[in-house]
This record gives sequence, C-alpha cells and structure tokens, in this order.
Amino acid sequence: YTLKEVSGSLADYKSYRREFYAHTAWHDELCLSVKLDQSRWVAVYIGRTQTPHFTANDINGLTAGFELLSSLCHQQWAHAPFSLPDAPIERLEVRQLIAHALTSIGSQVLTKREQQITALLVQGLDSKEISWQLGIGIGTVKNHRKKIYEKLNVSSLSELFQFFLSYLIVAD
Repeated sequence: YTLKEVSGSLADYKSYRREFYAHTAWHDELCLSVKLDQSRWVAVYIGRTQTPHFTANDINGLTAGFELLSSLCHQQWAHAPFSLPDAPIERLEVRQLIAHALTSIGSQVLTKREQQITALLVQGLDSKEISWQLGIGIGTVKNHRKKIYEKLNVSSLSELFQFFLSYLIVAD
C-alpha cells in the first residue's frame, strides 16, 4: 500500500510528510510488517534520503528477503515479550542527545575533521557522499577513515556504529 492509501485523509498525509520527512530528510520510505501473533507485529521502516523513490527492483529485492526477515523476527520475539523502556524519553531530548553525541564522539582522540567524518559515517553516508558534502577528495576521506578506525580501535563500519551507540548511551 502507498502512504496515501493508508492515511486517513489528504490532510493527514500532507502533515505526516511535512513533519516526519522534515525531521528525517527522507524522500521515500518502505515498511516491512511481520505479524508475530494476533496482537503483536514487528515493523521495519526503511527510508531513502538521496534517491527520491524506491524502484521496482528495490521492492523486489526486499520482497525476496522478506521470508528471512520474518523468520528472524519470529525467532527473536515469537515467545518473548517486547522489551520497552520504563520511562519514555521526550523526542526533543532524544534528538538533543544524538546531536550532542554526533558532535562530541571521539573528541579526546580525534581531530575536528575526523569527528565530522565519524558523525557522517554513523549517519550512513559513504566515502563518496562525505567527500561531496565536505568538499574534499575521496582519498582524503579514506585516509581519515583509516585513522578514525585506528584511533577508536575499530576495524569496520559496523564496529564504528556499535562504538557510537555505546558512546550515545554514556555521553554526558
């Protein structure tokens, strides 16, 4: 279904696009929903920031992998309760915490430029996108990336993201 089809009204649709997309910088999104039982679902939202819309090939690829996603969701949550925090944090506070973590991650060991690149990496940008955004060469980005990994003692982007999440949890 499209967002227009599931929105209650045109006003709801326009409001959602204006509010949500402005905060996420998404241009398009997809939702994959897995029904665990009569009262519980797992929803995975995937957003696009660069290309305006998902293509038929994108959708076919996600459809092909859906059974795996469904199996993993059932394996994880079919017989276990969802774990929700006791005290929800206000959205603004969460945004502020993330913004602070993005600007201060690695401040003890990274240069300002390395901090900028780290922040962009954990937000999902690749070397080419970072190069374009910062106005520097791709090779320069790759050199900074090697130094960042070395200084933070990580060896992959997934480890860098885990480092960021750990930092986010303990950041002042």
